[in-house]
Amino acid sequence: MASCTTRSSSRPRPYTREAYLRELLVEGLHRRYGLRAASSAIDFVVDAVEAPERLPTYVAAPDASAAEAASPADTAARRLLDRLNHELKVIEKTGFVSYFLIVGDFVRYGRSKRRLVRGARLGRRLPGHLPARDLHVDPLRYGLLFETVSQSERISPPGH
Repeated sequence: MASCTTRSSSRPRPYTREAYLRELLVEGLHRRYGLRAASSAIDFVVDAVEAPERLPTYVAAPDASAAEAASPADTAARRLLDRLNHELKVIEKTGFVSYFLIVGDFVRYGRSKRRLVRGARLGRRLPGHLPARDLHVDPLRYGLLFETVSQSERISPPGH
């Protein structure tokens, strides 16, 4: 397997492509949803939900105390992570991990130069957890389907 290194630390930490994508997803979960999570080789584990109102499926009970609000927040976080795991498994199964990492790099670079970056059906869901995002639309909040872009039977990358 090919390996990648992070750019943020002074000493590069080696990653497999899959582990690097998971690390980027963890960063994106925090940035977009206020969800602190850790990644294992199989799953994501929630450490804390800092802003449950930012979770796409979170609905607070009226007049709920902080303790009572934890359960809907946990449920919303679990739904988000379950969907993320499903999409990640499809991407890994189809062999498109490198494709998503490369496209994400292009989009992040374009945005850093203040250029409008768009992709023809560029992974409408999963890359949303990465900084690479068309128009910053939250696909979970608006019910956009991941399967229209990347079915597990697909043999060519999304957009082709």
